[in-house]
Amino acid sequence: MTALLREIFDVYLLNNDKSPQYDAGTLKKLFLFYASISRTSIFDFKVKAIQELTEKEIKNQIWPLLSKEKRPAKTEMFKKTQSLLQKLLDLTSNEKKFFEEYYQGVPDFSLLFDNAGLVRICQEYPITIWKQAHLTRRKV
Repeated sequence: MTALLREIFDVYLLNNDKSPQYDAGTLKKLFLFYASISRTSIFDFKVKAIQELTEKEIKNQIWPLLSKEKRPAKTEMFKKTQSLLQKLLDLTSNEKKFFEEYYQGVPDFSLLFDNAGLVRICQEYPITIWKQAHLTRRKV
């Protein structure tokens, strides 16, 4: 399963009528953290990517994992994910600054989180360390 399809399906599940309530601010912070360790730059994430998915991809890669009554069609997935994805990708000035600096090898998680302990955990997260080492090596 492609990462994009899996991530869109995860967003679909979060925005489903039957999913539990969640705090939108916390969800966005989690999304931004995981976006920071993603292979894809946050600036390359596009809501229109959902439209580029084919019904065949959904049927071949998602449906076999689900019971028949839980199999979404492309139009249903798009309808349920578009607005939430747009909100997640609408970055504040601090969030933009975080990603600009992050991709330059200078992550400042305090631009995303107010909690000093959480900032430290994000900075010490093994994939964050690996990603930063990788970004720094590419610059040399």
